[in-house]
Amino acid sequence: MRTILKTCAFAALALSSTTTWAQQNYPSRTITIVAPYAAGGSIDAVARLIGKHLGERLNETVIVRNLPGAGGTVGTGNVARSAPDGYTLILASNGPNAVGPSLYPHISYDSKKDFAPITMLALQPMFFAVPANSPLQSLQDLVKLGKKEGVNYGTAGVGSLAHLTGELFKGKAGLDLQHVPYKGTAPVTVALLSSEIPLAVVSALDAIPHIKSGNIRALATSTRTRTDALPDVPTVAESGFPGFHTDVWYGLMAPAGTPDAIVKRLNQEVTSILASPETQEAFAKMHITPTPTSPEAFQKTLLEDIDTYAKVVKDANISAQ
Repeated sequence: MRTILKTCAFAALALSSTTTWAQQNYPSRTITIVAPYAAGGSIDAVARLIGKHLGERLNETVIVRNLPGAGGTVGTGNVARSAPDGYTLILASNGPNAVGPSLYPHISYDSKKDFAPITMLALQPMFFAVPANSPLQSLQDLVKLGKKEGVNYGTAGVGSLAHLTGELFKGKAGLDLQHVPYKGTAPVTVALLSSEIPLAVVSALDAIPHIKSGNIRALATSTRTRTDALPDVPTVAESGFPGFHTDVWYGLMAPAGTPDAIVKRLNQEVTSILASPETQEAFAKMHITPTPTSPEAFQKTLLEDIDTYAKVVKDANISAQ
């Protein structure tokens, strides 16, 4: 028995020493950032930008792997099942991480438990927008019309964050908004430009160029504060609906159980990346704002969003299509 106990003690000590060595020498091989959407979109662009600079700072190769499918839940689930060693990360966003648990009841991961948040990366606003020739000049005009005769509004699709934002506002304002889903951001933007739809909830990336050109008009931005690109556009909260806000957020996460020392190292490195002029300039071109946070603050935002969107999905009876 004494021999067995000594053997176990030596094994535990050896394992502890190996783990400590791995953490102190992290990274010692290629890191993969999974982008759970197809190449070419904003998530892919953010992942590649962060990956490039992270590789330079860590003096190690960082690659981006696109694993699209089921609203981002396929790639997200893949990372949840990966080894918690800091070598597989996920470029997280509201869709699969905050909305997915309610929209896809049979997903293979638990957003609340299966990930170790590293830092939020950026926020992108959405806009309540109307065609340039619309008589609506403010959200209050929209509310008056909606309560009088109802209004159709378009989004990039059922279950999109734009859809949930519209439904959240519908409940907050107590008016009749009828959702008209389109098959992506480009079709709904075209519909708005051609006055096919009288109102749409659209992301900054799609909306800002057309707002600046005068082809569509923004009634309000969904975020807590006004966006630097359009400082004259009020927030929904400023327009008479205090407390209302939604954001498209991007973040970096690892599988749950990733050592705190590795999470802390990655947080420090990425925070420095987000502060660099090069990153800020690149983000500005995508109309997103760098928003580094502590892992704890990121986790708090994630949990709040999961609960918020779960209620919206239930109240509006939204199901994935």
